Amino acid sequence: MLSCFAKDIKKLDGYNDWLTKTGYCLDKDTKIKGSRVYSKATCCFIPYSENIRDIHRRKPQNIERLHELRKTKYMLIKGDEVLFFNSEKEACEYMGVVKCSISSCYRRGRKCKGYRIAKMDGKGDTK
Repeated sequence: MLSCFAKDIKKLDGYNDWLTKTGYCLDKDTKIKGSRVYSKATCCFIPYSENIRDIHRRKPQNIERLHELRKTKYMLIKGDEVLFFNSEKEACEYMGVVKCSISSCYRRGRKCKGYRIAKMDGKGDTK
């Protein structure tokens, strides 16, 4: 299922904005309010600020979720394969490299084991 979604991600509304602009994130609640499903039919890329406003509307007490959103996340891309990681440590463990290798490759604009590296900061910006 995840492999199908990874192939469909390029077809989602806002994908090009997410790739070329800062401040966009993947959202599953905008098209179908309260959706818990990540699929081509339910997801789109929206500005981070819009996503945060929606989180506040749905669950104003959800401060822990906002804290989690602020952490730096990594995305590794190779062809149609798109991998998401919640931290540099998680990405490095998956790739079998020492910590700092992922961020070092990112800073230098290099690939890591054939994967292009995208970094998403706490604002949902892709760098």
